[in-house]
Amino acid sequence: MEFWISALLVSLVILAGAFVQRVSGFGFGIIVMTFLPHITGSFPESTALSALVSLFMTCWVALSLVRFCSWKTLVFPLIGSLALTVPCLLYLKSAADRKILFIILGALLILLSVYFLLLSDRVRFRAHWYSGLAFGSVSGAMNGLFSMGGPPMVIYFLQTSEDDKKVYLATIQMFFLITNVFSTAARAVIGGFFTADILKLLPFGLAAAAAGVFAGKAVFGKLDAKRLKYVIYGFMALSGLLNIINALAGS
Repeated sequence: MEFWISALLVSLVILAGAFVQRVSGFGFGIIVMTFLPHITGSFPESTALSALVSLFMTCWVALSLVRFCSWKTLVFPLIGSLALTVPCLLYLKSAADRKILFIILGALLILLSVYFLLLSDRVRFRAHWYSGLAFGSVSGAMNGLFSMGGPPMVIYFLQTSEDDKKVYLATIQMFFLITNVFSTAARAVIGGFFTADILKLLPFGLAAAAAGVFAGKAVFGKLDAKRLKYVIYGFMALSGLLNIINALAGS
């Protein structure tokens, strides 16, 4: 009975994350990693499940749009991300006190929500090798620690895709595909992430993700995407605050 309750909760969380991702273009990792660790009871295992499902979702989109990908914009963010992913995965596996991870995650979510709400329309920058490395490194660290490397790259690629939606979508999805393949392989080699419990939950997660994508596609264009994004930003701030409060209360 306990397994089926976990499977149901995991499915609902992933369904919500996939739906939001399909409608707004991001948000899967934010929603999923807010709840999964509390359901599975393991932070590393939750990042593994999130990464596997995310890989499934991004694969088709990335490959279908590969001809629009801006590879020159992609190179340096990839270098930064891949360089930081493995060290952060190793830290995650060896960390004795996981409460600090919830505090870091909470602080990052609050900072990102403040950026998107207040600064995203004011801050402007161009694609340079150093900005690509910087954003890619932050994304790689967040991917390794939290399986949530999307928000920094949303900021970066929205600024550097020359207002071409297809170029933006193709480039960021190809980034997610490559980094997810890399991080999934790294988790498999390092060991301790893909446990039997997580592999049992994976089919439910994949089915929920597919349902969420189809549901999001069905309502895409009918919802106010801008308002939905503001709801996500508010949720980011709230979930970040709750993560910090829960971690401090449990210390």
